Amino acid sequence: MEGLLQRQLIIAEAVQKISTNIKKDSAIRKTAEYIRKRLVNLEELWDEFDNNHKKLTVLCDNKHEYFQSGTYLSVKELYSTQLHVLC
Repeated sequence: MEGLLQRQLIIAEAVQKISTNIKKDSAIRKTAEYIRKRLVNLEELWDEFDNNHKKLTVLCDNKHEYFQSGTYLSVKELYSTQLHVLC
């Protein structure tokens, strides 16, 4: 369970990094290939994060810090925002 929780934090940081980089990168750099790669990466990260979350809902008490901190909703919101930016 602790490994899964740690992985969730790593994925959350990766999604945040994608968001930061998209904001920083110039318009010239944002080619169709750039957008495709970021979109694929974002989707893969989200799929893993969402699947891990489902496992954690079975393994952890909803009073666990992971649930209390709203990590899932924060990452979901960031994912949705970046998905909108890329599409």
